[in-house]
Amino acid sequence: METNEKVNDGIIGAQNSILGVPPNLTELPTTGITANTAYVVSGNTSLGTTTFPVGVTLYFMGGIISGTTLTGNKTKIIAPITQIFNASLNVTGTWDIDRSYPQWFGAQSYTSISTSSVDCAAAINKAILMKQTGEVFIPRGWYRVNSSIIVKNGIILSGEPGIPYEIVATTGTVLVPGASLSSYTGGFFMRHNINSTGDSWEVNHAAGTVIKYLQFSNQYYGGIEPVVNLRGILSVGSIEIDSCFWWNFKQAFSELFLYSDLKKVTKCACWHGWNDREIHTGATLYAFDFNSLGDGFLFEQNAVAKSFFTESGEKMTKALRVNMCNGGRIDANILNNDVLIEGSKAITFTSNHLEDGAQVEFRNSNVTSMNNFFTKGTLPSLVVNSASDANGPVVKSSGDLFLFYDKREGDTSSYDITTISEYDVQVKGSLPSLEFSQTYRYRVLAGEITAMMTHGILVCDASSNPISAFNQQSYLLSTQGRIMPHNNVVNSNYVNDILTPNAFGYGHHDGAKWNKEPGTYYYKYQILWDRARLIAGQSGILTWIAPSGNSIYMTENGPGLLIRFANGALCGNQSILRLYRGTSTNYTQYIDIPVTGADALYDNGFSISGFRWKSIGGEYLTSVNTNITAIRYNGKNIECKAPAAPIVGTWTEGDIVFNTNPNTTNPNTVHWIFLGGAWRSKP
Repeated sequence: METNEKVNDGIIGAQNSILGVPPNLTELPTTGITANTAYVVSGNTSLGTTTFPVGVTLYFMGGIISGTTLTGNKTKIIAPITQIFNASLNVTGTWDIDRSYPQWFGAQSYTSISTSSVDCAAAINKAILMKQTGEVFIPRGWYRVNSSIIVKNGIILSGEPGIPYEIVATTGTVLVPGASLSSYTGGFFMRHNINSTGDSWEVNHAAGTVIKYLQFSNQYYGGIEPVVNLRGILSVGSIEIDSCFWWNFKQAFSELFLYSDLKKVTKCACWHGWNDREIHTGATLYAFDFNSLGDGFLFEQNAVAKSFFTESGEKMTKALRVNMCNGGRIDANILNNDVLIEGSKAITFTSNHLEDGAQVEFRNSNVTSMNNFFTKGTLPSLVVNSASDANGPVVKSSGDLFLFYDKREGDTSSYDITTISEYDVQVKGSLPSLEFSQTYRYRVLAGEITAMMTHGILVCDASSNPISAFNQQSYLLSTQGRIMPHNNVVNSNYVNDILTPNAFGYGHHDGAKWNKEPGTYYYKYQILWDRARLIAGQSGILTWIAPSGNSIYMTENGPGLLIRFANGALCGNQSILRLYRGTSTNYTQYIDIPVTGADALYDNGFSISGFRWKSIGGEYLTSVNTNITAIRYNGKNIECKAPAAPIVGTWTEGDIVFNTNPNTTNPNTVHWIFLGGAWRSKP
């Protein structure tokens, strides 16, 4: 048992000299206690049911008070961190103490936990009741807790920080459940500000509760089995949780559905052991579920581990849910699991790290999403959802990164690139308004996370069908673009010198692993600017450098191919690079790559940077406009520069082509405008 590790204001310990006990104090009597008098408690004293007169001071020197109920009356306690009250004693009233300790009521800390460890739940709860508001301190050590801890509003429940996972001296304060699920009220290990009927708060809209530096560990220890489906904290009202850790709980935090402001969770973590597939059952829960927030919400520098899956393929847990918040910040977290923000306004979701295919959904919400790190998974990483006709979410994505992890030659991991979703963003419903600013897809390899090979993103609808109006212009719209309600795409970008870029084949490269049958392959490229209007640039057969030639032999699981996007400096190194591929010059597949800066493109046989090869169908473009030198979009229309009116493509009423050579061709024409289904020259 650990005692005497913490001192009150640095003056209280186990020794008389440290306590600074005044001389000639009277031993606490069982009756006739006098107001404004100091007493020493050095033996076992039974007080039955006693209410102290005002101003009594008690110096504990190894004694223990027993009885039924002890009521303080501004009673001052000076005592070491050891037992001073019998475990059966109830303590009420007001006490002049800077903090209380569960050890005062018989709690014991251990360096290991077993079935013989003392249950500390009652001691912790009595320390909370004694303090009423203010700090309850649980010193470093491992504590067995066999029923729910009841945290009153205004309590600061504090442990000591330490290193998680280890049963050593550097471990902080660790609370271990040691009973069956039914022993915990409502299945929660801790309950904050919940009334006796469990359906409302004890104190409404109050602030001041803090829980910090506690580790909650639901593991197998010394014969104590983990508790199936045990949840962490059930709360209502304002609360601050700092530097807490949940290990193998089905859920860390949840709320009663009562709207309240000012909630803050910082530097916390929720992790799962390898056995949680066997431990937790039933419905999928969010590790942190703020289901009835108000204003002033902060969730910062927290971590949630990836989820294991049930036998039916459902995620066992998700990361974070925020509902009905009207002002909050979710910032700099590691959330390797799904996130849902719904029915909320004025939310910033910034600089979060999301791995393992975590999906973030903004449902009926106003959110600014900035500089978030998404590792692409089997589903689109970001979902913007108008779940009803009455709600139109408004989302701005600025600087978000969608990382496609490719495999290099020699990578034998089980990671399957063919299962990764082709889409980065999904738009559900008819009313979302979505703006992008420098939101790109990045191609990276394990161990090379600093690579900055940027591409445009791909967007799909609720049925996972492509939103082609966006995707065909993704090389521009990912830098600056909007999707308005009913998937109307707004483009106001421009690009010059569009006839300068081209491409060439470098050849075999171990930066990719060939994931296709072996054989000889032929490639052709085409610079494509507008698929509908058939605005194109240079095209040609890809010739290879290593090895040289117009075709290249590929080996299954061997090195992939490196293809270079070249001479794009004048146009900002951006375009759609279309590639055709076949086992002869009768090409059977094509791929469209929205280039937004990347000039090194790696073909793994299945995809390039996650953009998949497709059957060619009618996509082999032979007749295109190759004399247009610059383009500017104005909503659904386009303005171009060319020496003549286009002859192919699907053009929109109001499109304009400015004559770049009026002195020699069409000297009476300044521009052409597409009206009535035909080009009209304008002098």
